[in-house]
Amino acid sequence: MATIKVQERIGVRRTVDVARRLGVESPLHENLSIALGTSDLTLLELTSAYGSLANQGTWVKPTAIRYVLDSQRKMLEENVPQGRQALPPDLAYVVTHMMQGTIERGTGQAAKALGRPAAAKTGPRTTTRTRGSSASRLISPRAYGWAMTGRGASGRTRRRACRVPIWTAFMKEVLHGSPVEDFPVPEGVVLVPGGSLGAGTCARPVMMAFIAGTEPRNNCGPGRGSPRPDQPGSPSAPPTEAGSGAAAPSAAGTTQPQGQ
Repeated sequence: MATIKVQERIGVRRTVDVARRLGVESPLHENLSIALGTSDLTLLELTSAYGSLANQGTWVKPTAIRYVLDSQRKMLEENVPQGRQALPPDLAYVVTHMMQGTIERGTGQAAKALGRPAAAKTGPRTTTRTRGSSASRLISPRAYGWAMTGRGASGRTRRRACRVPIWTAFMKEVLHGSPVEDFPVPEGVVLVPGGSLGAGTCARPVMMAFIAGTEPRNNCGPGRGSPRPDQPGSPSAPPTEAGSGAAAPSAAGTTQPQGQ
């Protein structure tokens, strides 16, 4: 399978390291089967990890309680989300842009009903913790979440035909009244038009995101974007702590400016 081939090329250890940076604490099988999702993770771990992509690579530890007030509205406890740069912004954007294709022309097109830019990863989720369940991971620039369905009365797992509308209806309520935003394109990313998958032609080109310097020479037209001014065309620098201008998800999974 393609996923196994990719996993073999990049190395299992690197995959585990990235998962740890994205907040995954559950035990992981350090073999090629990790590419198929054979390790058991919690829904909270997966949601916060995918949220880092929407948050330009910044991971924030999930917070259930933001603050506690007494009867006089005196602050008794406050938990301020703290962000950590887990992935370089350019790398996070490239993955997010790939996931946008799931909605634009893939198996998650029902999410277009949201009327806003969004990205998704559809597919089953069957583990010893959630046996027989199936989930879709969907993110937007302002909020993110999962929709999971289990077995119905017939014993069959409900498919994404149910999950995506559930997520879309929920997000419409969460984002109601907020401005329509797209995922910001960071420095060091170029967008180039590519041809139809496997066709080798430009009959139906689609925009594809690449880290500057890794884009193909042969494409279907001029690209847009620019390399980072410090290291044109080079791979991203190692992750660092989030700066004062980074965005961090709040307890509900929405994003908000940090350090202002």
